[in-house]
Amino acid sequence: MMAAITVALLGVGIASCSSDNDDSEVPEPPETTTFKVKDLVGTWGLTHSKGWERLQDHSETFNDDFDPENPTSEDATKMVITNPNSNTLEIVLYEWDEFKKDWVVGNSATAELNSNQLRLTGAIMTILSVDATQLVVEFSAGGMAYAKQTYKRMI
Repeated sequence: MMAAITVALLGVGIASCSSDNDDSEVPEPPETTTFKVKDLVGTWGLTHSKGWERLQDHSETFNDDFDPENPTSEDATKMVITNPNSNTLEIVLYEWDEFKKDWVVGNSATAELNSNQLRLTGAIMTILSVDATQLVVEFSAGGMAYAKQTYKRMI
């Protein structure tokens, strides 16, 4: 059964639950790389999400693939990242609405880029890599959730 959780204010769609195992270890942080704001600006569609979510009495893991060009589930997600000024990024999350057959605004957040991290309310988004076509990030929310997500540039 598909279930989306909210990571921080951003509300990143962390997808499908697949087990009750306590697979809640967060990998060691990657070596720090400095990224430029201009590299992050754009529309990014979620293509893969792997991680875990700690619930009241157990943890659930997920490992899912998505096609943002042809979304078919409520767990399909896209992020629009803009740069209103300086190092500030505005991140708007869209989720696929199966009933409307359209993207709808989920949540939004403002964050400042610091080397390879964006600090959000209650979570940290670490940028692992970004190029002209792909963005790979990790989300960590204080021991309550972790996700490694791959996005493809849509625009």
